[in-house]
Amino acid sequence: MNKSLGCLLSRTIRRRGWGAFGLFLSLCLVGSFSNCSHAEPSGAIGGESLQLRAVLELPYRDYFMSIDAKSVITECSQALKDNRHHTDMILARILKRRGEAYAAESNFKEAKADFDKAIDLQPSDCESKWERCIACARLGDDKGAKKELDNLVRDFPKYAPPYVTLAHLLLAQGDYDAGIRLASKAIALDPRLGEAYYIRSQAYFATSDYQKCLTDMNHFIELMPFKGEYFPEHPYLIRGKALLILEKHEDAIFNFQMARRLNASSFEPLFWLWRANVNVGRTHVSYMMSLEMLKTHGDNPLAYTAQATSLNLCGRPKQALTSAQKGLTLEADSPELHAQLGAAYDQLGKYEDALKEFDIALRNNPDHISALCGKAYVYATCPDDTLRNGKRAQELAKKCCDLTDNKNVIMLGLLSEAQAENDQMKEAIRTVKECLDKCGKNEDMKGRLEKLLAVFENGRPYRREYDPKPINDE
Repeated sequence: MNKSLGCLLSRTIRRRGWGAFGLFLSLCLVGSFSNCSHAEPSGAIGGESLQLRAVLELPYRDYFMSIDAKSVITECSQALKDNRHHTDMILARILKRRGEAYAAESNFKEAKADFDKAIDLQPSDCESKWERCIACARLGDDKGAKKELDNLVRDFPKYAPPYVTLAHLLLAQGDYDAGIRLASKAIALDPRLGEAYYIRSQAYFATSDYQKCLTDMNHFIELMPFKGEYFPEHPYLIRGKALLILEKHEDAIFNFQMARRLNASSFEPLFWLWRANVNVGRTHVSYMMSLEMLKTHGDNPLAYTAQATSLNLCGRPKQALTSAQKGLTLEADSPELHAQLGAAYDQLGKYEDALKEFDIALRNNPDHISALCGKAYVYATCPDDTLRNGKRAQELAKKCCDLTDNKNVIMLGLLSEAQAENDQMKEAIRTVKECLDKCGKNEDMKGRLEKLLAVFENGRPYRREYDPKPINDE
């Protein structure tokens, strides 16, 4: 399969917005499989027009990128009408190229028909068989595609691409271990098969093995440099998310910035760049980014989530309420927006309203960290004696810590406040000291924890002062 044709197909995929399978298909079709001993034979093509020769051999990437799939279909169809001078090998190649062009036009029925004919002429052409598997999958015949892929692996055990496609199908079914095993087999057969690293990287991400995810994605990006085709931002997004989870925030920000440069119109890179800036405390930067999200993607409720979150972090809860309420007109059950409503009510001293919003968020997502954290904070530190509940606060804070693998300093600090409210002062002091050991060079967090420790060492739980007029909320 020629790389340029894959690039053409992937541009069409991107334009039509196929999603995850479209991305995988485009990655499959840009792979370099020259190491396969069963790939189509090369050589001079006699008796064809210069246009057809270019379509079949595609020696110049820039030339091919100047034509489209319809042109390939037209040229191949014309050649097939006058086939007196073509050998079976050439006819098979023409059919295969037209099938690939039909696939680029989302016409998988015609694509499969052409691959069938090409295989009839060249039964040992494993690449056409593999492409037919993809066409079958796109037509909804996953069972048939998998059966043929199994046959390909059996008949051509040294041909790497089917292993990758099988790995993808297994990943879609949640069988990550088998997906990793098959992708590893493909890499062993062809260490330069970039999409195998891509698929395995996603499997490692899904199994929380973020370091291996990074290693594989680094290989993929090195092997397949991007110049604006086939979803170029996705690898940087995946790598950025893994880095963010590993708390390598500045590296994550770099990757999200790269993803955004490669696809400036996509919402996802901008959203994750916003989130990374929130994580490092750049609240005003994140607020400006939320305004940009609303300007370019005002119909996306996550844009309102970003703005409400940023406003809450900047101490502007009244504006956060307005933003969250607007977002709820787009997605009434959004746990994120209800959690931000709760956070705004908390800042305004409306603690009962805050608890109601946190409860709504948790009904829609029982593991929603912000809602769990907000509810625990009210129960642990609320100035209203009738609302505080140290035992319940500790249960919620413990769940927050469990969900973040006991590595998040903020969650551990919340647990210490709940422990103090629940008359477990020694445990609270020990937890705060553990937080101080983990906060590293974050001087702002370190200062807050030291003040909290001083309160606990004086034998008192932490209490908040109610301020009915939060600053900067004009």
